[in-house]
Amino acid sequence: MEEVAACRACSAECWRVLERVTYRREPPAPPADAGTARWEELRRDFFFGTWAPAGLRELELTVQLCESCGLVVYSPRPSEQDVEQKYERLRRLGIGPGASADSERGRALDRQRSDRLLTLVSEPGGRASMVPSVLDVGGGDGKLMRSFVDAGWAAYVVDYNTEPVAGVTRLGDTLADIPPGTRFDVLVCAHVLEHVVDPLALARDMAALLAPGGRLYAEVPLEIWRGTPIEDDPLTHLSYFTGVSLTRLLEASGLSVRVACERWGTYGENVLEVAHAVAVASDGGRGVKRRDPVQAVTRRLRPAPYRRARRRLAVRRALRAAARV
Repeated sequence: MEEVAACRACSAECWRVLERVTYRREPPAPPADAGTARWEELRRDFFFGTWAPAGLRELELTVQLCESCGLVVYSPRPSEQDVEQKYERLRRLGIGPGASADSERGRALDRQRSDRLLTLVSEPGGRASMVPSVLDVGGGDGKLMRSFVDAGWAAYVVDYNTEPVAGVTRLGDTLADIPPGTRFDVLVCAHVLEHVVDPLALARDMAALLAPGGRLYAEVPLEIWRGTPIEDDPLTHLSYFTGVSLTRLLEASGLSVRVACERWGTYGENVLEVAHAVAVASDGGRGVKRRDPVQAVTRRLRPAPYRRARRRLAVRRALRAAARV
């Protein structure tokens, strides 16, 4: 693990400490569900057996906010090598990343996400290329590409999952496996940026793969709400976004954000709050309105009563909508 220096979303070095939390080898209380308890044990075994300095039973983590872009991270945080060790262990355990849902309802919700995504990134007048291309970055088995395949797109995926769905071509594990000079009309990066050590480097690499006039769609979970999950789980996600920090990240990579939205959506069968953005190569055009990144975080950490009420209503609506699928 390593101390945080420059922000991995905007390269600034202006941090504000939000809190200090202690992650312990022994959880405060065992989960009632046996499956959850097993995951909790695996997570803590790995954190203290591999990432943390040898012999530690607890580690203080500093939760800090980048005042330039609004990204929230913890320090010390894992290195690139640490993260590779995590995914290698998951592979040894036979836990395949990003597989399609097992249930009929989960597959229907994934298809709904795919339909919405196709609508968001499609240009009203059609694309210049006869067969438009789309690359799903870290998209598991490419389940979000199903609507693109049905619409006649050439669909590709890069991911450690080696069994893509029908109609989707796997190009390798990561962007480094893509042949030089390859370009895509659309890139999709959904629920990936929060997992990587350097989201800005990934965003720049994706921007370089866009064809002229191409679009990048990025989506991240919104987990900052009256706190963060860091105290309970510093293993799964390494960065915590708002819609503002996602926008600032894409702008720092040389893109211009045309659409930015915070909404309730689904991930598998789970209902969750997400931020998404659609960006293009910077062409001097007008992007989305800039908002204060620090205020965007503090409003979620200490929401006013009316914001809490609106959130409860939004959750109920999202749950009802998902139940109807």
